[in-house]
Amino acid sequence: MPVNGLLLTLKEDEGLVSNALLEIEGRQDIELGERTGRWQPVVVESRGTKGSHEAHEWLESLPGVIMVDVVFSSVSPPPEKHSQQPVS
Repeated sequence: MPVNGLLLTLKEDEGLVSNALLEIEGRQDIELGERTGRWQPVVVESRGTKGSHEAHEWLESLPGVIMVDVVFSSVSPPPEKHSQQPVS
C-alpha cells in the first residue's frame, strides 16, 4: 500500500487556493497537513502505485496548485497476517 508525503506549492490567489483545498478535503485518499504560507503538506494513501500516480497528477491539475514535490514515498506491501501456532 503506497503512502506518499507531498508538498504542494500554492498560487498567490487565495480564491484559487481555497477552492483547491476544498476539493482536496473531499478526497478520502488524501489528508491535509498544516499549511505554512504557500506550502501545503499532504499525505496520499492508495491501494497501488497507479493510484498514487493518479492522485499526484490530479493535485498538479488543480488551478490553485503550482507544483507538487514528493518528500516521502513508501511502497512496502501491507503487513502479513501471521497465524499463531500453539507452543508445545
